[in-house]
Amino acid sequence: MKRGYKIFISFIITNLMVISFILISHYISESNVVKIEGEKERETYLSIITTNKFLYHMVRDITKDMHEVTYMMKDQKSQWNFKYTEDSIKNISKKDLFIYFGASYEPWASSFVDELKRDNVTVLNASRGIRLMNLNLPIKYNDRVVKENPYYWLNPEEYKTALLNIKNAIGEKDPKNLSFYDKSFNEEMEKVDLIISKLREVSEELEGKTFVLTDDTLDYFFKFTGLNYIKIPSGEGTKREEIEKVNQKLKSTENLIYIYNNEEQLKNYEKLIKDYSMNTVEFLLDSEDIGYKSMMLKNIEKMKNFSEKKEMHK
Repeated sequence: MKRGYKIFISFIITNLMVISFILISHYISESNVVKIEGEKERETYLSIITTNKFLYHMVRDITKDMHEVTYMMKDQKSQWNFKYTEDSIKNISKKDLFIYFGASYEPWASSFVDELKRDNVTVLNASRGIRLMNLNLPIKYNDRVVKENPYYWLNPEEYKTALLNIKNAIGEKDPKNLSFYDKSFNEEMEKVDLIISKLREVSEELEGKTFVLTDDTLDYFFKFTGLNYIKIPSGEGTKREEIEKVNQKLKSTENLIYIYNNEEQLKNYEKLIKDYSMNTVEFLLDSEDIGYKSMMLKNIEKMKNFSEKKEMHK
C-alpha cells in the first residue's frame, strides 16, 4: 500500500514538473516575440537589402528593429565601380526586398535587376514618381550615357516621395504591421517638415548672397530653396562666349560663396575662388554615416554661418 502510494505521489510530482516546464517555455517564447501595435506575434521577418548605407538609414527609419536590414556598399565610389557577379545575383535573389535609389545613382542597377530571380525578392526603385532633372553634363558609364541627375533627395519634398515608396514596399510585404510603418513614416514626415522650415528661414537670411556651382549635383537643392546661384560651364562643347559671360557676371556680383562637396573640387577651382575673393562652404550630398536628417541639418548650419555675416569680403 505504501509502495503504491509513493508511486502515485511520484507520478503527480513528475506531471506537475512537466506541465510547469511547458508553461515556462511557452512564456519565454511569447516574451521573445516583438509585440507591434496590438499584434500577438511577429509572423513576418523580412530580409531587406539596400545598395548603400545612406539608403539603409532611410529603411531603418521605417522598420526600426522589426526586420533584418543590410546594405551592399558603404560609399558612392564603391557603388559606381561595382561590377556584379553570378554570386551577387544569387545572394540578392534570396532576399525579400531589394531597394535601390534609382535615377542612375546606381548606373548598373537596371541590368542587375533584370538578372535577379524574382521568385522571392521584390525590387523597389525608390525614385518611382520623382520629378527627375537631367544633368547638363551627361556622364559616361561603360557603354551608356547617364543623363538623369540622381541627387533628387536634396529636394526634401522628393525625399518624402522616396520614403513613401519605401514604406509602401515594406507594408506590402508585411501588411499586418502596416499601422506600425505608417506611424514611423508620419514621425519622419514631421522631422522633414522641420528641415523644410529651417531651410526656408536660412534662405531668407541668405538673400543677397550668391552661390557658385561647378557641377549639377545641387540643382534639386537650389531649385527648391530659390537661392541665388551662378553655375560655371564646363565639359566638352562649352563655348568661349559662355565662359566670358559667366566671368562678367562674377565680376559684377558681390557676396560670392563657392559651394563644393569634395576636396578635389575645392582644389580644382582654387584659382577661381581666389580671383573673385569667394568664401567657401562644403555641402554634404549623401553622408553614409549620419543619414539624411542629420546631414541636411549640418548643411543648414554651415550655410547659416554666412547668413549671419552682414558683410562679406569681395
